[in-house]
Amino acid sequence: MFSVSINFMAKQREQLLHDILEKIIKLLKHTHMGTFPFKDYNISRPQAGLLFHLIKTKEDGVSMKELAEHLCVTSGAITQLIDDLVEKKLLVREHDLNDRRTVKVKLTPESLAHFHVFKQKYFKAISPSFDNLTDEELKTLQKLTEKIKLA
Repeated sequence: MFSVSINFMAKQREQLLHDILEKIIKLLKHTHMGTFPFKDYNISRPQAGLLFHLIKTKEDGVSMKELAEHLCVTSGAITQLIDDLVEKKLLVREHDLNDRRTVKVKLTPESLAHFHVFKQKYFKAISPSFDNLTDEELKTLQKLTEKIKLA
């Protein structure tokens, strides 16, 4: 009887996780439908995510290794993402002054100027998805997402 109860609880938890992940995926797909604000630069959504991360970081840039870890991709994948953005003059690569083996990436002045407009458009596009949540519920959601372990 006890093992049946544990099995039932495990199944319930699995279903809850499935429902949550499905909702998150639908939310992401929904918010990315329509006009992608950086379409003039022909960048991918992972590249946009990379730009979002860079805008929040230090002005002296972020190492390629740090970016790969943050985006949970290989060093080869991060190199491909960055190569394209460098070619489009949205990013620059610079050697770290303290360690010439380390290459850092940072936004160009042009991408910084465009990024603020992009960010405003992006958040304007996704905000309606959260209209049913109060500010307090948004704070709770933020706290809950911070508790999620990223292996």
